Amino acid sequence: MNYAQKLMVEMAIRSAREMARCCITLGLDCVDAPASSSRLLEDLGYSQYRIRSFWSVVRSLSPLRIPLYVYNGARGWIKAVYYDGPFYEHVCGRMHIPLSSRGGVREAVRVPHGSLLYLVLEVSVDGFTSRMNVIRLLTLLYRSSAEAIDALLRGLVSYVWGDLDAVQLVGMLRDIISGWRNVIGSIIPLPAGWDDVGRYIPVLNVFKSGPV
Repeated sequence: MNYAQKLMVEMAIRSAREMARCCITLGLDCVDAPASSSRLLEDLGYSQYRIRSFWSVVRSLSPLRIPLYVYNGARGWIKAVYYDGPFYEHVCGRMHIPLSSRGGVREAVRVPHGSLLYLVLEVSVDGFTSRMNVIRLLTLLYRSSAEAIDALLRGLVSYVWGDLDAVQLVGMLRDIISGWRNVIGSIIPLPAGWDDVGRYIPVLNVFKSGPV
Protein backbone atom coordinates (compact mmCIF):
# COMPACT_ATOMS: atom_id res chain seq x y z
CA MET A 1 0.00 0.00 0.00
CA ASN A 2 1.18 3.53 -0.69
CA TYR A 3 1.13 6.38 1.84
CA ALA A 4 -2.30 7.73 0.83
CA GLN A 5 -3.86 4.26 1.06
CA LYS A 6 -2.33 3.61 4.49
CA LEU A 7 -3.63 6.96 5.70
CA MET A 8 -7.06 6.09 4.34
CA VAL A 9 -7.04 2.83 6.33
CA GLU A 10 -5.99 4.67 9.50
CA MET A 11 -8.72 7.28 9.09
CA ALA A 12 -11.37 4.65 8.37
CA ILE A 13 -10.41 2.61 11.45
CA ARG A 14 -10.37 5.63 13.76
CA SER A 15 -13.73 6.92 12.52
CA ALA A 16 -15.28 3.43 12.70
CA ARG A 17 -14.09 3.19 16.30
CA GLU A 18 -15.79 6.48 17.19
CA MET A 19 -18.95 5.45 15.38
CA ALA A 20 -19.22 2.22 17.37
CA ARG A 21 -18.57 3.97 20.67
CA CYS A 22 -21.19 6.61 19.90
CA CYS A 23 -23.72 3.96 18.88
CA ILE A 24 -23.34 2.51 22.37
CA THR A 25 -23.52 5.94 24.04
CA LEU A 26 -26.71 6.81 22.15
CA GLY A 27 -28.23 3.35 22.55
CA LEU A 28 -28.42 2.76 18.79
CA ASP A 29 -28.18 -0.59 17.01
CA CYS A 30 -26.45 1.01 14.00
CA VAL A 31 -27.49 -1.85 11.74
CA ASP A 32 -26.71 0.15 8.59
CA ALA A 33 -24.51 2.97 9.93
CA PRO A 34 -21.78 4.61 7.84
CA ALA A 35 -18.18 4.33 9.03
CA SER A 36 -16.92 7.77 8.03
CA SER A 37 -18.00 11.26 7.04
CA SER A 38 -16.04 14.45 6.41
CA ARG A 39 -17.36 16.12 9.58
CA LEU A 40 -16.42 13.12 11.74
CA LEU A 41 -12.91 13.01 10.25
CA GLU A 42 -12.57 16.73 10.92
CA ASP A 43 -13.66 16.19 14.53
CA LEU A 44 -10.93 13.54 14.80
CA GLY A 45 -8.37 16.21 13.97
CA TYR A 46 -7.63 15.56 10.31
CA SER A 47 -6.90 18.51 8.04
CA GLN A 48 -9.06 19.37 5.03
CA TYR A 49 -6.18 18.31 2.79
CA ARG A 50 -6.08 14.84 4.33
CA ILE A 51 -9.86 14.55 4.25
CA ARG A 52 -9.90 15.38 0.53
CA SER A 53 -7.14 12.82 -0.01
CA PHE A 54 -9.16 10.26 1.96
CA TRP A 55 -12.21 10.65 -0.26
CA SER A 56 -10.10 10.65 -3.40
CA VAL A 57 -8.66 7.25 -2.45
CA VAL A 58 -12.04 5.89 -1.34
CA ARG A 59 -13.72 6.96 -4.59
CA SER A 60 -10.94 5.49 -6.72
CA LEU A 61 -11.07 2.10 -4.98
CA SER A 62 -14.81 1.74 -4.31
CA PRO A 63 -16.23 -0.84 -4.24
CA LEU A 64 -13.18 -2.45 -2.66
CA ARG A 65 -13.01 -5.96 -1.20
CA ILE A 66 -10.27 -6.44 1.38
CA PRO A 67 -9.57 -10.17 1.94
CA LEU A 68 -9.86 -10.83 5.64
CA TYR A 69 -9.99 -14.57 6.24
CA VAL A 70 -9.44 -17.79 4.28
CA TYR A 71 -9.68 -21.26 5.81
CA ASN A 72 -11.16 -24.64 4.94
CA GLY A 73 -13.47 -23.37 2.21
CA ALA A 74 -14.61 -20.30 4.13
CA ARG A 75 -13.76 -16.79 3.00
CA GLY A 76 -14.33 -13.45 4.64
CA TRP A 77 -13.71 -9.94 3.42
CA ILE A 78 -14.54 -6.35 4.24
CA LYS A 79 -16.30 -4.46 1.48
CA ALA A 80 -15.67 -0.70 1.42
CA VAL A 81 -18.26 1.33 -0.50
CA TYR A 82 -18.34 5.05 -1.28
CA TYR A 83 -21.67 6.87 -1.02
CA ASP A 84 -22.49 10.40 -2.13
CA GLY A 85 -25.88 11.82 -1.20
CA PRO A 86 -28.17 12.84 1.67
CA PHE A 87 -27.82 11.47 5.20
CA TYR A 88 -28.45 12.44 8.83
CA GLU A 89 -26.02 13.78 11.40
CA HIS A 90 -26.13 13.74 15.19
CA VAL A 91 -23.88 15.12 17.92
CA CYS A 92 -22.22 12.62 20.24
CA GLY A 93 -20.01 14.43 22.72
CA ARG A 94 -17.65 16.46 20.57
CA MET A 95 -18.22 14.24 17.54
CA HIS A 96 -20.69 14.70 14.70
CA ILE A 97 -21.62 11.19 13.61
CA PRO A 98 -23.35 10.30 10.33
CA LEU A 99 -26.50 8.16 10.27
CA SER A 100 -28.17 6.62 7.23
CA SER A 101 -31.60 7.50 8.65
CA ARG A 102 -33.01 9.45 11.59
CA GLY A 103 -34.21 6.23 13.24
CA GLY A 104 -34.92 6.84 16.91
CA VAL A 105 -32.79 9.99 17.09
CA ARG A 106 -35.23 12.88 16.74
CA GLU A 107 -32.46 15.46 17.14
CA ALA A 108 -30.60 14.17 14.08
CA VAL A 109 -30.24 16.82 11.39
CA ARG A 110 -30.65 16.03 7.71
CA VAL A 111 -27.59 16.78 5.59
CA PRO A 112 -28.69 17.29 1.97
CA HIS A 113 -25.44 16.10 0.42
CA GLY A 114 -22.14 14.61 1.51
CA SER A 115 -19.65 11.76 1.21
CA LEU A 116 -19.87 8.62 3.33
CA LEU A 117 -17.87 5.41 3.62
CA TYR A 118 -19.71 2.18 4.38
CA LEU A 119 -17.91 -0.95 5.61
CA VAL A 120 -19.58 -4.35 5.37
CA LEU A 121 -18.24 -7.70 6.56
CA GLU A 122 -19.11 -10.48 4.12
CA VAL A 123 -18.50 -14.16 4.88
CA SER A 124 -18.93 -16.98 2.36
CA VAL A 125 -19.28 -20.59 3.54
CA ASP A 126 -20.43 -23.46 1.29
CA GLY A 127 -21.69 -21.04 -1.36
CA PHE A 128 -23.80 -19.00 1.06
CA THR A 129 -22.77 -15.40 1.75
CA SER A 130 -23.82 -13.52 4.89
CA ARG A 131 -23.34 -9.80 5.45
CA MET A 132 -23.05 -7.56 8.49
CA ASN A 133 -22.39 -3.86 8.85
CA VAL A 134 -18.94 -3.41 10.42
CA ILE A 135 -20.15 -0.65 12.77
CA ARG A 136 -22.90 -2.96 14.00
CA LEU A 137 -20.31 -5.70 14.58
CA LEU A 138 -17.94 -3.36 16.42
CA THR A 139 -20.82 -2.13 18.57
CA LEU A 140 -21.58 -5.69 19.67
CA LEU A 141 -17.91 -6.44 20.35
CA TYR A 142 -17.39 -3.20 22.28
CA ARG A 143 -20.26 -4.02 24.60
CA SER A 144 -18.47 -7.15 25.79
CA SER A 145 -14.76 -6.57 25.12
CA ALA A 146 -14.15 -2.82 24.93
CA GLU A 147 -10.51 -2.82 26.03
CA ALA A 148 -9.56 -5.73 23.77
CA ILE A 149 -11.27 -4.19 20.73
CA ASP A 150 -9.64 -0.82 21.38
CA ALA A 151 -6.24 -2.50 21.60
CA LEU A 152 -6.87 -4.44 18.38
CA LEU A 153 -7.91 -1.35 16.39
CA ARG A 154 -4.94 0.64 17.65
CA GLY A 155 -2.72 -2.33 16.88
CA LEU A 156 -4.08 -2.58 13.34
CA VAL A 157 -3.25 1.08 12.70
CA SER A 158 0.24 0.55 14.10
CA TYR A 159 0.67 -2.54 11.90
CA VAL A 160 -0.33 -0.62 8.78
CA TRP A 161 2.42 1.92 9.49
CA GLY A 162 4.98 -0.76 10.32
CA ASP A 163 5.11 -0.04 14.07
CA LEU A 164 3.74 -3.45 15.10
CA ASP A 165 4.60 -6.91 13.77
CA ALA A 166 2.15 -9.60 12.66
CA VAL A 167 2.82 -11.84 15.66
CA GLN A 168 1.73 -9.13 18.10
CA LEU A 169 -1.36 -8.26 16.06
CA VAL A 170 -2.42 -11.89 15.68
CA GLY A 171 -1.98 -12.32 19.43
CA MET A 172 -4.54 -9.56 20.01
CA LEU A 173 -6.89 -11.10 17.47
CA ARG A 174 -6.50 -14.56 18.99
CA ASP A 175 -7.49 -13.24 22.42
CA ILE A 176 -10.71 -11.82 21.00
CA ILE A 177 -11.52 -14.96 19.01
CA SER A 178 -10.92 -17.10 22.10
CA GLY A 179 -13.63 -15.19 23.95
CA TRP A 180 -16.06 -15.50 21.03
CA ARG A 181 -14.90 -18.89 19.68
CA ASN A 182 -18.21 -20.70 20.17
CA VAL A 183 -20.13 -17.97 18.36
CA ILE A 184 -17.60 -17.41 15.58
CA GLY A 185 -16.94 -21.12 15.17
CA SER A 186 -20.65 -21.73 14.56
CA ILE A 187 -20.45 -19.39 11.56
CA ILE A 188 -17.04 -20.12 10.04
CA PRO A 189 -14.45 -22.88 10.56
CA LEU A 190 -11.53 -21.81 12.76
CA PRO A 191 -7.99 -23.23 12.65
CA ALA A 192 -6.58 -24.88 15.76
CA GLY A 193 -3.34 -22.90 15.42
CA TRP A 194 -2.27 -19.59 13.93
CA ASP A 195 1.29 -20.34 12.80
CA ASP A 196 0.69 -19.63 9.11
CA VAL A 197 -0.56 -16.06 9.49
CA GLY A 198 -0.52 -15.13 5.81
CA ARG A 199 -2.52 -18.20 4.87
CA TYR A 200 -5.45 -17.54 7.18
CA ILE A 201 -5.43 -13.73 7.33
CA PRO A 202 -4.44 -12.37 3.89
CA VAL A 203 -5.37 -8.82 4.91
CA LEU A 204 -2.06 -8.67 6.81
CA ASN A 205 -0.25 -9.16 3.51
CA VAL A 206 -2.44 -6.57 1.76
CA PHE A 207 -1.43 -3.90 4.27
CA LYS A 208 2.25 -4.67 3.66
CA SER A 209 2.08 -4.94 -0.14
CA GLY A 210 2.35 -2.30 -2.83
CA PRO A 211 -0.47 -0.15 -4.28
CA VAL A 212 -3.87 -1.81 -4.54
